[in-house]
Amino acid sequence: LSVWQRLFKRAFDVVAGMLLTVVAAPVVMLAAGLLKVTAGGPVLVRDVRLDPGGEPLIVTRLRTRHLPPRRLARLVAGACRRLCIDELPQLCNVLTGSMSLVGPRPHHPNRDNKQAQAPTGMSAGLIGLRHVEARDYPEHGPHRRLDHFYAENWSIGLDFSILAASAAHLLWRTARQMLRSDEHAMVG
Repeated sequence: LSVWQRLFKRAFDVVAGMLLTVVAAPVVMLAAGLLKVTAGGPVLVRDVRLDPGGEPLIVTRLRTRHLPPRRLARLVAGACRRLCIDELPQLCNVLTGSMSLVGPRPHHPNRDNKQAQAPTGMSAGLIGLRHVEARDYPEHGPHRRLDHFYAENWSIGLDFSILAASAAHLLWRTARQMLRSDEHAMVG
């Protein structure tokens, strides 16, 4: 990215990150409260991931794994994961500049990261092209290719289209979950 592109992307991250933080804060606080009541223990966890250049990156997320075997706790944690609420605390990473709102997703350090690295100079993103194109693929090959494609073809238009497509997918998934809940309530 050129200097102007980086400045524009960072300005967008700060402005959009602040707006999203204001909107997401009540949702995160509600989810954190429900997790605390149903599962106990710490609500936030800090994970080490690798940024696109292979450097360690500390990300904060809601604790939705390794919970006590309580049905309600697992129900709340599952809803947080399905609706991506568990990743919203990473907006703090976006605001501090260690992550971007849109970019290649950070990688788990225990996976084969030699091939996973995207071109350097690109920050890891809270949302990535893989959220739109390869969400349902369990293997990492498509994810790596999409991260490389994003890094090599970045534009603000691409960022906007990824954000719009991710929001549409999340709204669709939420509506589908609500319809299933209504169906189960009618049957029961």
